[in-house]
Amino acid sequence: MCVKSDRATFCGIRPGVTRLEVVVVVVLVILALGILLPFLGRGRGLAKQVECANHLRRIGQGIEFYHDGTKSRPGSGFLPPARIDEGYATWPIVLGPYLATDNLFAEWDLQKPYAEQSAAAREAVMPVFFCPARNRTETLSQAGELDRHGARIVGGVGDYAGASGDGDPAHLWTGPKANGAIILGEVLEREDDLVLRWKSRTSFASLVRGKSYTILIGEKHVPFGHFGEVWAGDGSFYNGGNAANFSRIGGPGYGLAASMEAPFNNNFGSAHAGLCQFLHADGRVEAYANSLDEQVLGQLIRRE
Repeated sequence: MCVKSDRATFCGIRPGVTRLEVVVVVVLVILALGILLPFLGRGRGLAKQVECANHLRRIGQGIEFYHDGTKSRPGSGFLPPARIDEGYATWPIVLGPYLATDNLFAEWDLQKPYAEQSAAAREAVMPVFFCPARNRTETLSQAGELDRHGARIVGGVGDYAGASGDGDPAHLWTGPKANGAIILGEVLEREDDLVLRWKSRTSFASLVRGKSYTILIGEKHVPFGHFGEVWAGDGSFYNGGNAANFSRIGGPGYGLAASMEAPFNNNFGSAHAGLCQFLHADGRVEAYANSLDEQVLGQLIRRE
Protein backbone atom coordinates (compact mmCIF):
# COMPACT_ATOMS: atom_id res chain seq x y z
CA MET A 1 0.00 0.00 0.00
CA CYS A 2 1.30 3.48 -0.96
CA VAL A 3 0.54 6.84 0.73
CA LYS A 4 0.83 10.06 -1.22
CA SER A 5 1.99 13.34 0.25
CA ASP A 6 2.72 16.74 -1.28
CA ARG A 7 6.41 15.85 -1.82
CA ALA A 8 6.61 12.07 -2.32
CA THR A 9 4.89 8.77 -2.41
CA PHE A 10 5.74 6.26 0.36
CA CYS A 11 5.14 2.56 -0.11
CA GLY A 12 5.09 0.31 2.94
CA ILE A 13 6.86 -3.07 3.09
CA ARG A 14 4.40 -5.87 2.69
CA PRO A 15 4.04 -8.10 5.74
CA GLY A 16 4.91 -11.78 5.55
CA VAL A 17 7.19 -13.91 3.33
CA THR A 18 6.10 -16.47 0.80
CA ARG A 19 6.86 -20.17 1.26
CA LEU A 20 8.95 -20.15 -1.90
CA GLU A 21 11.21 -17.46 -0.48
CA VAL A 22 11.68 -19.45 2.74
CA VAL A 23 12.60 -22.55 0.73
CA VAL A 24 15.11 -20.59 -1.32
CA VAL A 25 16.79 -19.18 1.81
CA VAL A 26 16.99 -22.64 3.43
CA VAL A 27 18.49 -24.15 0.28
CA LEU A 28 21.11 -21.39 0.11
CA VAL A 29 22.04 -21.91 3.77
CA ILE A 30 22.40 -25.68 3.23
CA LEU A 31 24.58 -25.12 0.17
CA ALA A 32 26.77 -22.68 2.08
CA LEU A 33 27.19 -25.14 4.96
CA GLY A 34 27.98 -27.91 2.51
CA ILE A 35 30.81 -25.81 1.14
CA LEU A 36 32.16 -24.54 4.46
CA LEU A 37 31.94 -27.60 6.70
CA PRO A 38 34.53 -29.71 4.82
CA PHE A 39 36.98 -26.79 5.03
CA LEU A 40 36.30 -26.39 8.75
CA GLY A 41 36.79 -30.15 9.26
CA ARG A 42 40.06 -30.13 7.36
CA GLY A 43 41.18 -27.11 9.35
CA ARG A 44 40.53 -28.87 12.66
CA GLY A 45 42.27 -32.01 11.39
CA LEU A 46 45.32 -30.02 10.32
CA ALA A 47 45.46 -28.25 13.69
CA LYS A 48 45.48 -31.61 15.50
CA GLN A 49 48.17 -32.91 13.16
CA VAL A 50 50.35 -29.87 13.91
CA GLU A 51 49.83 -30.30 17.67
CA CYS A 52 50.73 -33.99 17.40
CA ALA A 53 53.90 -33.09 15.51
CA ASN A 54 54.81 -30.62 18.25
CA HIS A 55 54.44 -33.39 20.84
CA LEU A 56 56.82 -35.58 18.85
CA ARG A 57 59.31 -32.71 18.59
CA ARG A 58 59.20 -32.25 22.36
CA ILE A 59 59.90 -35.95 22.80
CA GLY A 60 62.80 -35.52 20.40
CA GLN A 61 64.17 -32.69 22.53
CA GLY A 62 63.86 -34.93 25.59
CA ILE A 63 65.85 -37.63 23.80
CA GLU A 64 68.57 -35.09 22.95
CA PHE A 65 68.75 -34.01 26.62
CA TYR A 66 68.88 -37.64 27.74
CA HIS A 67 71.61 -38.43 25.24
CA ASP A 68 73.67 -35.46 26.39
CA GLY A 69 73.05 -36.33 30.03
CA THR A 70 74.43 -39.84 29.60
CA LYS A 71 77.72 -38.77 28.04
CA SER A 72 80.75 -39.96 29.97
CA ARG A 73 83.20 -38.60 27.39
CA PRO A 74 82.97 -36.38 24.28
CA GLY A 75 81.07 -38.08 21.49
CA SER A 76 79.47 -40.68 23.75
CA GLY A 77 75.91 -40.88 25.08
CA PHE A 78 72.91 -43.18 24.80
CA LEU A 79 69.41 -43.24 23.40
CA PRO A 80 66.70 -44.26 25.89
CA PRO A 81 65.95 -48.00 25.99
CA ALA A 82 62.55 -49.28 24.91
CA ARG A 83 62.45 -50.79 28.43
CA ILE A 84 65.10 -51.35 31.06
CA ASP A 85 64.16 -55.02 31.24
CA GLU A 86 61.02 -57.10 30.82
CA GLY A 87 58.47 -55.86 33.33
CA TYR A 88 60.46 -52.72 34.24
CA ALA A 89 60.28 -49.05 33.27
CA THR A 90 59.89 -48.02 29.63
CA TRP A 91 61.26 -45.12 27.58
CA PRO A 92 58.48 -42.66 28.62
CA ILE A 93 59.48 -43.13 32.27
CA VAL A 94 63.18 -42.75 31.52
CA LEU A 95 62.51 -39.55 29.54
CA GLY A 96 60.09 -38.08 32.11
CA PRO A 97 62.65 -35.86 33.88
CA TYR A 98 63.82 -34.47 30.52
CA LEU A 99 60.35 -33.52 29.27
CA ALA A 100 58.95 -31.41 32.08
CA THR A 101 60.25 -29.39 35.01
CA ASP A 102 57.53 -30.98 37.13
CA ASN A 103 58.49 -34.65 36.82
CA LEU A 104 55.29 -36.64 37.24
CA PHE A 105 57.36 -39.80 37.61
CA ALA A 106 59.40 -38.57 40.56
CA GLU A 107 58.01 -41.41 42.71
CA TRP A 108 59.06 -44.05 40.20
CA ASP A 109 61.81 -46.38 41.44
CA LEU A 110 63.74 -47.55 38.37
CA GLN A 111 65.15 -50.49 40.29
CA LYS A 112 61.70 -52.01 40.85
CA PRO A 113 59.31 -53.58 38.32
CA TYR A 114 56.18 -51.82 37.10
CA ALA A 115 53.83 -53.84 39.30
CA GLU A 116 55.63 -52.67 42.45
CA GLN A 117 55.39 -48.96 41.72
CA SER A 118 52.94 -46.74 43.60
CA ALA A 119 49.53 -46.13 42.05
CA ALA A 120 50.38 -42.43 41.74
CA ALA A 121 53.46 -43.25 39.68
CA ARG A 122 51.73 -45.85 37.48
CA GLU A 123 48.73 -43.63 36.78
CA ALA A 124 50.57 -40.39 36.07
CA VAL A 125 49.60 -38.89 32.71
CA MET A 126 51.71 -36.52 30.59
CA PRO A 127 49.84 -34.66 27.81
CA VAL A 128 52.91 -34.79 25.54
CA PHE A 129 52.39 -38.55 25.14
CA PHE A 130 48.95 -38.12 23.52
CA CYS A 131 47.90 -37.32 19.96
CA PRO A 132 44.93 -34.89 20.04
CA ALA A 133 43.40 -36.56 16.97
CA ARG A 134 42.85 -39.81 18.88
CA ASN A 135 39.72 -39.21 20.93
CA ARG A 136 40.34 -41.18 24.09
CA THR A 137 37.75 -41.21 26.85
CA GLU A 138 40.16 -42.84 29.31
CA THR A 139 43.84 -42.20 30.00
CA LEU A 140 44.40 -45.46 31.92
CA SER A 141 44.73 -49.04 30.72
CA GLN A 142 41.46 -50.91 30.87
CA ALA A 143 42.07 -54.65 30.66
CA GLY A 144 44.70 -57.37 30.47
CA GLU A 145 47.34 -56.36 33.04
CA LEU A 146 47.76 -58.21 36.34
CA ASP A 147 50.24 -58.14 39.21
CA ARG A 148 52.06 -61.23 40.50
CA HIS A 149 49.05 -62.11 42.65
CA GLY A 150 46.63 -62.02 39.73
CA ALA A 151 45.05 -58.72 40.74
CA ARG A 152 44.22 -56.20 38.01
CA ILE A 153 46.43 -53.12 37.89
CA VAL A 154 46.10 -50.04 35.71
CA GLY A 155 48.52 -47.46 34.41
CA GLY A 156 48.74 -44.49 32.09
CA VAL A 157 48.53 -45.08 28.35
CA GLY A 158 50.07 -43.20 25.41
CA ASP A 159 49.84 -42.78 21.65
CA TYR A 160 53.48 -43.09 20.61
CA ALA A 161 55.92 -46.00 20.31
CA GLY A 162 59.62 -46.53 19.88
CA ALA A 163 60.85 -47.95 16.57
CA SER A 164 62.33 -51.26 17.73
CA GLY A 165 62.81 -53.14 14.48
CA ASP A 166 61.76 -53.98 10.94
CA GLY A 167 60.28 -57.40 11.73
CA ASP A 168 63.30 -59.45 10.63
CA PRO A 169 63.06 -62.70 12.68
CA ALA A 170 66.87 -62.76 12.93
CA HIS A 171 66.62 -59.51 14.88
CA LEU A 172 63.67 -60.08 17.20
CA TRP A 173 62.18 -56.65 17.93
CA THR A 174 61.60 -57.43 21.61
CA GLY A 175 65.14 -58.66 22.30
CA PRO A 176 68.72 -57.39 22.55
CA LYS A 177 69.43 -57.99 18.85
CA ALA A 178 66.57 -55.81 17.61
CA ASN A 179 67.71 -53.67 14.68
CA GLY A 180 65.78 -50.49 15.46
CA ALA A 181 66.98 -47.46 17.42
CA ILE A 182 64.85 -47.82 20.59
CA ILE A 183 65.41 -51.34 21.92
CA LEU A 184 65.70 -53.44 25.08
CA GLY A 185 68.22 -52.21 27.66
CA GLU A 186 71.04 -54.21 29.17
CA VAL A 187 71.00 -55.15 32.87
CA LEU A 188 74.49 -54.92 34.36
CA GLU A 189 73.72 -55.85 37.96
CA ARG A 190 70.70 -57.43 39.58
CA GLU A 191 69.74 -58.44 43.11
CA ASP A 192 66.58 -60.56 43.24
CA ASP A 193 63.87 -58.34 41.71
CA LEU A 194 65.97 -55.20 41.88
CA VAL A 195 67.83 -53.94 38.81
CA LEU A 196 70.80 -52.17 40.40
CA ARG A 197 72.63 -51.11 37.24
CA TRP A 198 71.67 -50.99 33.60
CA LYS A 199 72.47 -49.18 30.36
CA SER A 200 71.07 -48.58 26.92
CA ARG A 201 72.39 -50.47 23.90
CA THR A 202 72.03 -47.76 21.24
CA SER A 203 73.24 -44.22 20.66
CA PHE A 204 73.22 -41.60 17.92
CA ALA A 205 76.63 -42.95 16.93
CA SER A 206 75.10 -46.40 16.31
CA LEU A 207 72.73 -45.03 13.65
CA VAL A 208 74.75 -46.10 10.64
CA ARG A 209 72.25 -44.67 8.14
CA GLY A 210 72.52 -41.26 9.83
CA LYS A 211 70.18 -39.29 12.05
CA SER A 212 68.18 -37.84 9.15
CA TYR A 213 67.29 -41.28 7.79
CA THR A 214 66.50 -43.11 11.05
CA ILE A 215 63.14 -43.13 12.82
CA LEU A 216 63.09 -43.07 16.62
CA ILE A 217 59.42 -42.68 17.59
CA GLY A 218 56.12 -42.93 15.72
CA GLU A 219 52.39 -43.01 16.27
CA LYS A 220 51.26 -46.47 17.31
CA HIS A 221 48.27 -48.20 15.76
CA VAL A 222 45.45 -49.15 18.13
CA PRO A 223 42.23 -50.42 16.49
CA PHE A 224 39.25 -48.20 17.21
CA GLY A 225 37.16 -49.56 20.07
CA HIS A 226 40.13 -51.29 21.74
CA PHE A 227 41.76 -48.39 23.55
CA GLY A 228 43.36 -49.39 26.82
CA GLU A 229 43.47 -53.11 25.98
CA VAL A 230 46.82 -54.83 26.36
CA TRP A 231 46.12 -57.37 23.58
CA ALA A 232 45.68 -54.42 21.19
CA GLY A 233 49.05 -52.99 22.18
CA ASP A 234 47.47 -50.34 24.37
CA GLY A 235 48.14 -51.50 27.90
CA SER A 236 50.01 -49.21 30.23
CA PHE A 237 52.61 -47.13 28.40
CA TYR A 238 54.93 -47.64 31.36
CA ASN A 239 54.67 -51.42 31.70
CA GLY A 240 57.73 -53.16 30.30
CA GLY A 241 55.94 -56.49 30.51
CA ASN A 242 54.33 -56.14 27.08
CA ALA A 243 56.51 -54.70 24.32
CA ALA A 244 53.61 -53.58 22.12
CA ASN A 245 52.52 -51.07 24.78
CA PHE A 246 55.48 -48.83 23.93
CA SER A 247 57.23 -50.29 20.84
CA ARG A 248 56.28 -51.06 17.25
CA ILE A 249 57.61 -52.76 14.11
CA GLY A 250 57.85 -51.24 10.65
CA GLY A 251 58.91 -53.13 7.56
CA PRO A 252 57.91 -55.99 5.23
CA GLY A 253 54.69 -57.48 6.61
CA TYR A 254 54.31 -54.60 9.06
CA GLY A 255 53.14 -51.66 7.00
CA LEU A 256 51.36 -48.59 8.30
CA ALA A 257 47.76 -49.22 9.33
CA ALA A 258 45.43 -48.06 6.54
CA SER A 259 42.86 -46.81 9.06
CA MET A 260 41.91 -47.01 12.71
CA GLU A 261 39.67 -49.97 11.86
CA ALA A 262 42.61 -52.04 10.56
CA PRO A 263 43.53 -55.13 12.61
CA PHE A 264 46.33 -54.91 15.18
CA ASN A 265 49.70 -56.06 13.83
CA ASN A 266 52.28 -54.58 16.21
CA ASN A 267 52.50 -51.81 13.64
CA PHE A 268 52.46 -48.04 13.42
CA GLY A 269 49.35 -46.06 12.55
CA SER A 270 47.46 -42.93 13.53
CA ALA A 271 44.12 -41.19 13.85
CA HIS A 272 45.08 -38.67 11.16
CA ALA A 273 43.45 -39.16 7.79
CA GLY A 274 45.76 -41.00 5.39
CA LEU A 275 49.07 -40.47 7.19
CA CYS A 276 51.22 -41.35 10.18
CA GLN A 277 53.80 -39.06 11.83
CA PHE A 278 57.31 -40.03 12.89
CA LEU A 279 60.17 -38.45 14.81
CA HIS A 280 63.56 -38.81 13.12
CA ALA A 281 66.80 -38.87 15.07
CA ASP A 282 67.72 -35.39 13.83
CA GLY A 283 64.61 -33.98 15.56
CA ARG A 284 62.60 -33.66 12.36
CA VAL A 285 58.97 -34.83 12.30
CA GLU A 286 57.79 -36.34 9.02
CA ALA A 287 54.26 -37.32 8.01
CA TYR A 288 54.26 -40.42 5.78
CA ALA A 289 51.30 -41.59 3.74
CA ASN A 290 49.71 -44.81 4.95
CA SER A 291 50.57 -46.25 1.54
CA LEU A 292 54.31 -45.90 2.23
CA ASP A 293 56.15 -48.90 0.79
CA GLU A 294 56.93 -51.43 3.54
CA GLN A 295 60.49 -51.88 2.30
CA VAL A 296 61.11 -48.14 2.56
CA LEU A 297 59.59 -48.05 6.06
CA GLY A 298 61.92 -50.85 7.11
CA GLN A 299 64.95 -48.96 5.76
CA LEU A 300 63.96 -45.91 7.80
CA ILE A 301 63.64 -47.97 10.98
CA ARG A 302 66.76 -50.14 10.71
CA ARG A 303 69.68 -48.41 12.38
CA GLU A 304 72.34 -50.44 10.53
